[in-house]
Amino acid sequence: MAALLTDEVDRPQEEAATPSTSIFENWLTKSHPTQRIDTAIYQLFRRYKPIRSGDPSEDLEWTDDNNHFVICELIFIDIIKRHCWLLTAEGEKYFGSIHVGESDTLFALCQRPVEEKRDAFNHRFLALDLAPQVKHLFSGVMVKIGDTIRKPLAAECLMHKIPTSHSELYEAFQMEVVKSQEASPLPSDSLLLNYTTCPPPTTRFDEQDPQWKRVRRVRDFKILSDLAKRKNELGKAYLREPSRSLAVGEAMGLAKKEWEVFDQREHPASKR
Repeated sequence: MAALLTDEVDRPQEEAATPSTSIFENWLTKSHPTQRIDTAIYQLFRRYKPIRSGDPSEDLEWTDDNNHFVICELIFIDIIKRHCWLLTAEGEKYFGSIHVGESDTLFALCQRPVEEKRDAFNHRFLALDLAPQVKHLFSGVMVKIGDTIRKPLAAECLMHKIPTSHSELYEAFQMEVVKSQEASPLPSDSLLLNYTTCPPPTTRFDEQDPQWKRVRRVRDFKILSDLAKRKNELGKAYLREPSRSLAVGEAMGLAKKEWEVFDQREHPASKR
């Protein structure tokens, strides 16, 4: 069943774009072929920095990177058709188009209609460096913006491939996201949400609360914890500010470590 997502199809014809061509059609016709990224499902990690006062977990020391929250979402990239589907931490489904530039940078633009507001859309823009030094691990910047998002967000992110051996996940993604005609978010008991984490709820911390059980922090991911402490050439820790992709040295260091697929059922949160 996993092969349904990764079967190859005819590549789009390389035709010249006309002035009336949409951005999606233009990306398809002008996108450069690449073998540096596979058609697959990926986990997309970014750090959630607390910005509001009165945070329910404000008793934690936010100057310690390990206490920051980590958002993990799923994205399926079809490098042949140049399409992508994004499943957010809240179970929202986005559909979009991808483009690979001459410098081996992958750009993705995803959208979803806002049900409660007519003719309104929310957007995700993703730019990833397809660095050849690290197989199946990519870094870049994500921008979150839309008609109902009051504060646009930009964050560094890491994207890691989920092997097709996770057939249960691939089958569920095919049925619940790719083929689904339902625009509403996934139900809370969806298997797919086991592979994501969510932002902290507005309620006081309670380890028995189902929402808090899906929350993870930097300290829950050994590799992310190590990376957040390192300093790049700008003197800043990665996964902290929207700056640039990983330098070769840091990327190679990550590649030498064992990167596991995150699954809520197998990776419980660390004790508070």
